[in-house]
Amino acid sequence: MTGMRVILLSIVLSIVFVSLIGNSYAQSDQKSSTFIFAQTVVRNSDGQLVAYLEANKISVPDFDLLNKYLDTQSPQQTFVDAGQSYDLIHLEFTEKINRNQVLSKTAFGIVTDNKQIMMAFSDHDGFPVDSGDTITLFWTIVRPSR
Repeated sequence: MTGMRVILLSIVLSIVFVSLIGNSYAQSDQKSSTFIFAQTVVRNSDGQLVAYLEANKISVPDFDLLNKYLDTQSPQQTFVDAGQSYDLIHLEFTEKINRNQVLSKTAFGIVTDNKQIMMAFSDHDGFPVDSGDTITLFWTIVRPSR
């Protein structure tokens, strides 16, 4: 009886493992031709630099949705590498902080039907911001031309 449980458990774990690897491979294959880089600049109310952060480990919950959004943006540059045409898209978002807090995520999203949808994000160590500070997010995205 115990041997049968071990075999059954092994089969279940193998199925779960193969499923996870398959999902991971499909996501990495889809994003392998897209590069995303984020920069966060925080300035205090006097305009002095308070923090600067760069992130290149970006998570994208839904690449199809991100690509639909990027299709609405004009590329700043198009270039060819190894016969493949790529678009370079810069996005910039600025927000004034209205309360003291600690930020540990760099993200951008869109609002559709009064729901905020996360397009891309990066988790990082937290840093404090004060009311009156201004955060500017710069996103650089390189993707195959469509």
